[in-house]
Amino acid sequence: MSTRSRRSTTSPAAKANVRIDTAFSKTRPSVAAGHVGESIKANAKSRQVIEVLDDDLDATSREQQLELLKAFDLDSEYGPAIGITRLERWERAQKYGLEPPVQIKLLVQAHSDDLDYTKCFWKTDGPNVCI
Repeated sequence: MSTRSRRSTTSPAAKANVRIDTAFSKTRPSVAAGHVGESIKANAKSRQVIEVLDDDLDATSREQQLELLKAFDLDSEYGPAIGITRLERWERAQKYGLEPPVQIKLLVQAHSDDLDYTKCFWKTDGPNVCI
């Protein structure tokens, strides 16, 4: 009798495939754990801020108006804010049917000479553009 141990007939590549298939779960952990609603709640909160401030823009303070613009900047529903001004982002969102709040456009146009209104919340490279 031979003293050599029996080697597995399964090839290393086949073993690797089995390990890859079983190493990852079939569903995302966040979905299985019920964490999906957190991002939905965050978007709903930003929309509430917009709705509250939309009621009467003329009577709102500068801080409230800037908070409204910040909420728009942080809302990913209207696409990325990188490399474009707030007005360009609003116009792009409108072009693609995303229905951005009209108040954002009105605020930016009414204060076109004020960088706090025209530049986005993110770091800027120049007067108006987000990078």
